[in-house]
Amino acid sequence: MKRLGLAVLSIVLYIVLVSMSVLFFFINLIVWLFTFWWDKRCVSVYLWTALWASCIVWANPLWSTKVIDRKKFKRFKQSVIVSNHQSAIDMCYVFMMFPTGRWISKVENFKVPLFGWTMSVNKAIRLRRGEKSSVLQMFKDVNKAISEGSSIVMYPEGTRSRDGKIGPFKLGAFEIALKNKIGIQAMVQDGAGRALPKHGWIMEGRHKVIAKALDFIPYESFKHMTAIELSDHVRELMENAMREINPNYDNI
Repeated sequence: MKRLGLAVLSIVLYIVLVSMSVLFFFINLIVWLFTFWWDKRCVSVYLWTALWASCIVWANPLWSTKVIDRKKFKRFKQSVIVSNHQSAIDMCYVFMMFPTGRWISKVENFKVPLFGWTMSVNKAIRLRRGEKSSVLQMFKDVNKAISEGSSIVMYPEGTRSRDGKIGPFKLGAFEIALKNKIGIQAMVQDGAGRALPKHGWIMEGRHKVIAKALDFIPYESFKHMTAIELSDHVRELMENAMREINPNYDNI
């Protein structure tokens, strides 16, 4: 019975959140129409989308949220923005830092109504996983975006964690930072994977999600590293931050 109740409640909340999102999407289009001709980096639509995602979190009575060290997040400083990945709703918590960067996302996400349309409006960069030609095109699109002054947002794990622990990192984010000589802005979040688990659609009752921004990592501090060394370094910093917000992290 409890499972049935959570399923019904989830459906009701999805209806409310989708209804909100329809309104926010059309406002997002209006913001884009008034800014695309001068705001080439799409900062205006990024910030509106961030407000939209934050409202989705705030409107859900099942999700209690705490954001730590938001002031450390250098949203207007060009960087590669990286976060751990636990759940489909992680993007909402990344957006609560109000990032101004272009996301890299798998092509399947662009087919999702509202969500995919918004990614297209926000000039997110497409990636077809497992196809070398798509990976090469992604790097070209990333380099072009960075040359225009944009930051890049991505999940270095490449997929959602099954147990809440940070998984192995792919090197793409760190190769991008090294090649383009830009810093790294890392953040972590914990709890979203319990609130909405991987491969699940039912909201699993009340959960607290904590998001934490890490100190900005300037290019000068890692320019001597290889992509592998930089990946290991950032992963260690993120795991230490996870231990701060979740004392049981090592026992997961």
